[in-house]
Amino acid sequence: MYYSAKYFDGKSSRSHEVELGNFPAEKSLSFRFDGRSYSWRLDQCEFELVHKTLTISEVNLDAQLIVTHPELIKSLNTVRHKSPVSNLYDSLVEAGRAVHIGLLIFILGIILSINFLVLPAIAERSVFLIPESYDKVIGDAFFDQFIEEEAINYEQTELAQSFLDELEIEERRYFNVSVIESDQVNAFALPNGEMVIYTGIIAKMESYEELAALLAHETAHITNRHSIKMLCRNLASYLFISTVFSDVNSIMSVIADNANQLQSLSFSRELEHEADEDGIQMMINNQIDPKGMAKMFSRLNSEAEAYIPQFLSSHPVTDERIAFAKRRAEELEQEFSEQIRLKELFDQLKRTE
Repeated sequence: MYYSAKYFDGKSSRSHEVELGNFPAEKSLSFRFDGRSYSWRLDQCEFELVHKTLTISEVNLDAQLIVTHPELIKSLNTVRHKSPVSNLYDSLVEAGRAVHIGLLIFILGIILSINFLVLPAIAERSVFLIPESYDKVIGDAFFDQFIEEEAINYEQTELAQSFLDELEIEERRYFNVSVIESDQVNAFALPNGEMVIYTGIIAKMESYEELAALLAHETAHITNRHSIKMLCRNLASYLFISTVFSDVNSIMSVIADNANQLQSLSFSRELEHEADEDGIQMMINNQIDPKGMAKMFSRLNSEAEAYIPQFLSSHPVTDERIAFAKRRAEELEQEFSEQIRLKELFDQLKRTE
């Protein structure tokens, strides 16, 4: 059986009517044009189906056949040998609207997953490209601007700094505390070793162990470079290309431009757990009862029933974290004696409220 088709010989833009024969057993097409017979093997042809029009191109010739007969198109679809990619392409072109919408949703899902799951993880690991000396640069730049607009409680700052200085910290960098006059129940740490504590959170504490837990927790965020890691996660799409090409200068420039996020960073569950673990270990090393960590979390969590303390918005406390702190403390078989000097400093701090 023969079917009518249009033939473009590649020498002119004019089409020619030809009768096309299909021989499925031989997997070829044959036709006559200008007194000559042509036979195209299907495995040497490229096919493109658009709007029920099949374009067949012979890979060795600059020539094409245009087929519109539905029976021939159907027949060719069953016998032609094409690449898997071509088969997939044609299948998608011929698929209905529902399939196209489903595919679009699937692709968008992959893109969103990469953007929110894969890239942030890669960006966080790019922190090793940033020298630790840069932590001080970016922290100093933010702190100098921030502190100008805040009211420092110098008396409480001195007592809090003395409290911190009594603690033994393995990290050799310098840590500094500033107490800010504010009812906000908040505290945060900067990558340069600066810790900011609001009078509002001190007012909620009832023991020196709680203050030690807060300082130990914030110290762990600093020593583990959590602020820089979270900045990298938040800026993942910007940092990805720079990380691929190990462009440290671009990474550092992007982080510097977004240093204003340091105060309000919300740490991931993994990083908070790491800060909890390291903070508890620091308390143990200083002979301070680590139950103070659970007490601090429980007290702040109870405050959340009336309102959300700002500390919890950036350091979300879950029942799981409270349970972990309690369990870790209960696992210890040692007794902790009262740290007289720390208690004295804490009591003085509370008397200045």
